[in-house]
Amino acid sequence: YHEEYSYLNSGRPYQHYNDVHLAHFKAKSNCFYRGCNTDDFFTFCLKITHKTGEISLSHAGPNGIYNHEKIHYQFKKSELDLSRLNYVHISAGNQDVPVRNLTINHEPMLELHPNFDKDFKIDTSGLIRKRRTSFHHTTSGAAVRTQDMRKDKAASKSNIKPAMSTDNQSMAIEKPSFFRRIALTLGCSAGNVIVPSPKPSGSDSSTGHDSRSDSSTLNSQNRSNHSQSKLPPCLDSIYCLNQYSKDHMEKYSHPCRFNEACRNQNTEPHLVHERHDAPMCSDDRDCVERTNPVHRAQYRHTNLPDYLIPCRNQASCRDTSDDHRKKYFHGEELPSKKKNNTSTTLQDRAPPTTARLFPCKYGDQCRSKKDPKHIAKYSHP
Repeated sequence: YHEEYSYLNSGRPYQHYNDVHLAHFKAKSNCFYRGCNTDDFFTFCLKITHKTGEISLSHAGPNGIYNHEKIHYQFKKSELDLSRLNYVHISAGNQDVPVRNLTINHEPMLELHPNFDKDFKIDTSGLIRKRRTSFHHTTSGAAVRTQDMRKDKAASKSNIKPAMSTDNQSMAIEKPSFFRRIALTLGCSAGNVIVPSPKPSGSDSSTGHDSRSDSSTLNSQNRSNHSQSKLPPCLDSIYCLNQYSKDHMEKYSHPCRFNEACRNQNTEPHLVHERHDAPMCSDDRDCVERTNPVHRAQYRHTNLPDYLIPCRNQASCRDTSDDHRKKYFHGEELPSKKKNNTSTTLQDRAPPTTARLFPCKYGDQCRSKKDPKHIAKYSHP
């Protein structure tokens, strides 16, 4: 589950993207929409207390029953003096967001704040214990679950009774012999196991493996079969500017930008899905080096590829926006992928950008100079 930060801050609306990029928040939450109905309008409650400088943002209406997250912060008067608040301005930046029924009230609206038991909890300790004790390990390492009606009744009663002590629970465990422990260590790495019960009908009687373990083995074999491509590798590797050309893709293979983590290996015969042993970045989604192609190749980030797309303009690219740099790289050499410095490399095949671009009629005053699609066609002298 991933959710962008919802936050409270003091500043101007145009500072939003900068605050998100630098993770500059007074109060934040990345589970503010967990459990909410995202198919309908949200009802928010922004509570402002002028005297104490407190501001809180929470859900109202039906979503307030399932999500109790509240973003709260108390501003000092030197930071934000709420007593001087004159108006409330709603802005969505350059996006289209429908807003309706915006009201300002001095008292909470009872119909939007339904009452419910916020302290209601269910004791699930008995259910967890029931699930753990209902699995028996065989010598082959496969887990086989058995159904025992008497255990089900005992586990259901444990929800309203004190939890079973570990001494009583250990009575159901049999201490294996020395040779038995050696066999179990080789099979499932367990010293104390519950005595195996008869095999269910869903397992293979000849091998003793559960059908689920066999299917997982087949899936791993299928994935390994697609790690290599039958096409010869392109000499330019990830630096190739023609790797997305249909004619070039039919002749040569290139490394997949997601490597072995790719989810579309079965439908990408022209890509090679190599194993890329790179650790996760400690900052992950808050990392400020996501525009650095060398850093991206050395550390992994959630939902981002290991390699970037080579920009057709290479070193002459004028687009310095973060959105462009997070997706494209411009000839930087990666430690794990050396460049091919022969005479037929991509540097010699790179199209002269200035010769193919048309001069923009607005020149240096053009408002679309940061648009990648625009600067790919027009030059701005």
